[in-house]
Amino acid sequence: MTFRIESFAPKYQAGLISMIERIQVAEYHLPIEESQRKELTSIPNTFQNGAGNYWVALFNEKVIGSIAVMDIGHNAFELRDVFLDTEYRGPITNFAIKLLNTVIDWSREHQFNTLYLGTTLFFNRAHRFYEKNGFVEISRNAMPPYCKPMDCDKKFYRLALI
Repeated sequence: MTFRIESFAPKYQAGLISMIERIQVAEYHLPIEESQRKELTSIPNTFQNGAGNYWVALFNEKVIGSIAVMDIGHNAFELRDVFLDTEYRGPITNFAIKLLNTVIDWSREHQFNTLYLGTTLFFNRAHRFYEKNGFVEISRNAMPPYCKPMDCDKKFYRLALI
């Protein structure tokens, strides 16, 4: 039984989309928007440019989670695609914090100062996770104009890294 986090590679495409469908569609009953599907089928172009990156969490070679940062300039990243299969959540595995720490370490290594994120109102457990880990809720108007949250995002956060 092995857990690891790796940068996205095309070989993970099908498993990634399947995992997001299990969580977003089956668990939360939120359809995958066309813009989201387009991003998921062009991860190297959408996320892995500039200092941005996209990671997948693997357990026994199965994609069970993801996390990404988009380089939005201004020494800031936008946190995106934070997903973790239900059975791997919680303090027993600490997989969620391992994913978040991957992003925070990457951000600091690349001398980025701030993480922004937008999320749907439905992800209450995620809201508590972000707040517990230092993210501060901000209004939509406080999001910089260079952030590009998804249409379904109605709750916004900021994490200062310095």
